[in-house]
Amino acid sequence: MRGLIKTACYLLTALSVAAFETTAAIDADTLKEVKKSVVRVQARQCVDDAQNGSGFLYGSENQVVTALHVIAGCEKFSVYHEDSGNTLSASVLKTYKKADMAVLKLSAALPHAVLTRSNIQPAYNERLIVIGYEANAPTMDDTELRVTSGSNRLADMLNDKAITQIKQVGMPSVDLEILRFDGHLIPGISGGPILNKNGEVVGIADGGLESGTASISWGVPIKNFYHLMSGSELDISGQASGAGTLTASRVFSADTDINMGKSISCGQFTFRKMRTRSLSELYQTSDSPMGISQLISAGHYAGHPNINPDFDIYIHQASGGAFAIPQGWEIEKSGNHCRAYNDDGSVEMRLAGAQVSGPMHAQQVSVNFESMLLENDTLVAQVDPNWSYLQPFVRNDGLVANRKSATLYNSATLWQPPMFNSYVMETLLVRSDAFLGIAAFDRSLCRVNHFSPGCDPSRPVNRDFVEASLGAALSTFPCGRTDKQFAAQFAGNNVQAWNNGYCG
Repeated sequence: MRGLIKTACYLLTALSVAAFETTAAIDADTLKEVKKSVVRVQARQCVDDAQNGSGFLYGSENQVVTALHVIAGCEKFSVYHEDSGNTLSASVLKTYKKADMAVLKLSAALPHAVLTRSNIQPAYNERLIVIGYEANAPTMDDTELRVTSGSNRLADMLNDKAITQIKQVGMPSVDLEILRFDGHLIPGISGGPILNKNGEVVGIADGGLESGTASISWGVPIKNFYHLMSGSELDISGQASGAGTLTASRVFSADTDINMGKSISCGQFTFRKMRTRSLSELYQTSDSPMGISQLISAGHYAGHPNINPDFDIYIHQASGGAFAIPQGWEIEKSGNHCRAYNDDGSVEMRLAGAQVSGPMHAQQVSVNFESMLLENDTLVAQVDPNWSYLQPFVRNDGLVANRKSATLYNSATLWQPPMFNSYVMETLLVRSDAFLGIAAFDRSLCRVNHFSPGCDPSRPVNRDFVEASLGAALSTFPCGRTDKQFAAQFAGNNVQAWNNGYCG
């Protein structure tokens, strides 16, 4: 697969060094101290099921700031303080729907330092930490986020459906100034503090909405606390008038008391199963909808009409990078990557994620991934130009994607000609300092000889492989900063830039 490796190298060496600049994360001692001021917010007797979120001491030792949608539509509230092991009852002191913020008054003070705010706006690419209770976990966790540039108006990062839903439930305002960042807010972390390296609060974890395979998330700047406390608003309604069952807890994905799926380490990244969605739900927000349409048409031609499979979505929280795997396929760790199989093992997917420190490192990671696909050079590849990009594409937010395919053969010897091993569809993705590699293999001999025993000549391609190929093509990163100048840099290096209707 030397041709594929060469193309992958080109994909990665085109990256700007500026895209890999990072700042130091919060140090361990500071993190330990600020965690003492973080709490779990528990809301009961709700319009929907019980809701759990996160919050933090701010303003005084008996005040907890959280996201309003965590408590909206509920009547009874309590706060669990992990450091002391105490659970305190709470009442709603004030709300500020425009910024989706609320402050709770505790039944007793918690003798811990309240968090302080930063007076400096986070800089582009700055590393931040969000702390809270993810996915119904009994203990808090912390996750790094990275600030992105682009418009800081909430409506500018949402599609029309999301804007309509948010307007219906009334929180937050779609014109709200927000914090944009890469990464994904897992359910339960809403209301948690977003901190800079000094342990100062810069924002509140607020929302996560689906963006196809990946997701988009944002925070509310802490400066809105002044509006919260200076006003007289006290409104915890969480259901839209005339909207049936549409509630705040159903609109946001970072809020309610739900159990997430398994986590698994694939390379350097840990991915968590977040949800299951159909192809039709994921299609419009693909980073390459035309490519998805072509795969669907090819599946129809191969005897699989009306294809609309479901996919399990696995997300890397810090970068937001996401894999799409056919629903129900078991995924297992295998060395420095993961594998997923269909029932009879004729179709396989391989997946890996890695953090890269610069263009040369990214290039090497890409080569290593493709070497793994070639079983460390025991296989040779014949590239299929029909399903391979001529050159990498770049989305206007800096996502670089390369998708390729090839027939793999066992290496020839003096006594034996090359023999078919598999057909592979591959996706390579890079954004900032994160790399994802995804490949789908078809090992069925029916592809080579449609009339082999057990084969159906009218269906020369395994349906499972069609689904696995779609999964590889749907794997992507969430929409990030819109930077036409950055995209033009790639176009200047003979790498084609294209717009994505969802990302803008």
